Amino acid sequence: MTKVSFHKSEMDGNRYTVEGINRLAFTIKASMKQRGWSERKLALQAGVSHVTVNKYVRANIHEPQPEILKALAHYIYRVSSIDREQIEIYADETYGNDWLALDKIATIDYNQSIDPDLPRVAEIPTKSKK
Repeated sequence: MTKVSFHKSEMDGNRYTVEGINRLAFTIKASMKQRGWSERKLALQAGVSHVTVNKYVRANIHEPQPEILKALAHYIYRVSSIDREQIEIYADETYGNDWLALDKIATIDYNQSIDPDLPRVAEIPTKSKK
């Protein structure tokens, strides 16, 4: 007997996963923290509504919308490494016009590739340590 396992996203044809949406939210939060920006400030800069930014930050979406990612990408720092506990971002590089790379963070296809030559911001924990 052979067991075959499917991720829910593979069964319903959706390439976005809960883990991926959480990675995207974490990436947006880390960029806001690094910049010292609130959700309202990011929304104003990106030209989207505060409610939309709040949904993305809270991972309260099922599938990122291309037009939103295009607007946000110019203000979101590139990820150098990410896991459930911490994230490292490149301090001098945003996703800019490469919104598809930002989109990929939320998918089952996400695979980290690190460019050691770019300056990074060290670990930004997901939760504050007490």
